Parts: sequence; C-alpha cells; structure tokens
Amino acid sequence: MLLSRHTRRRQFLIVFAALLAAPAASAQVGNAPFCLATDVYGGQPDCTYRTWAQCRLSQPGVGVYCYMNTAAGYVFDTRDPANPRVIIPKPLRKPQLRH
Repeated sequence: MLLSRHTRRRQFLIVFAALLAAPAASAQVGNAPFCLATDVYGGQPDCTYRTWAQCRLSQPGVGVYCYMNTAAGYVFDTRDPANPRVIIPKPLRKPQLRH
C-alpha cells in the first residue's frame, strides 16, 4: 500500500511530536515534602519524594541534590541535618477567615 507524500509527512510529524512530548510528560513535579533538584526537564525540580532517604537514593550523581519543600507548606524537624523529617504535613486548604 503506497501512501501519498502528504500522508507520510503528516504521520512523521505526529510521531515526532509524540517523541518530543514524552520527556515533558514524564517530568514529575509534585508537592511532596522533599525535592530533587536537577538539570533535567529544564531545571524543574522533582518533588515526588515522601522521605529524605527516598530522595537521597534517587540522586544519580554529582550536581544533583535533595532539598526540603518548604514552599508547599511542610514544616520540618532539622535537629539531625543528615535526616530531616516532616513534623507538620501540608495543610489541605487555607483556613477561611470569618468576619
């Protein structure tokens, strides 16, 4: 079965677009307590780690580091700097002010 040049070009563009979108779709930016800072995906942090140990085990090499996600509303116990832990989880929603 021979396809027209237009149809082949369209199929090529669809496949090419899908290949370009795949890494962006797999970039995981979440709101978990710990984040992995990396140069992958345009420098977007990977904030999908529930524990410090999970994040540290995921570090692929030099120049990549874990940090506490304080911007998401978590409060941490940092008495042991080598193993911080969450002491107050992220609030589900902002409290309503009553007048």
